[in-house]
Amino acid sequence: MEGTELRARRLRIGCSRNQVAHALGVAVPVLQAWEDDGVRIEFPAAAEQVLRKLERRDEESEIRSHVN
Repeated sequence: MEGTELRARRLRIGCSRNQVAHALGVAVPVLQAWEDDGVRIEFPAAAEQVLRKLERRDEESEIRSHVN
């Protein structure tokens, strides 16, 4: 996973850097460095899992808002 993909997915689901950094267990400056492709993502598989979980949460929220 590249940092630009990480940023695009974070923005698509409407999460702040702080929220995603917290979910990944890293400091915000680390996440920012990843997103800027300044530093290689240290654990891309774990980042992928966290993003998928956040995306599912976002999709479920979207579905609930249409049902109510």
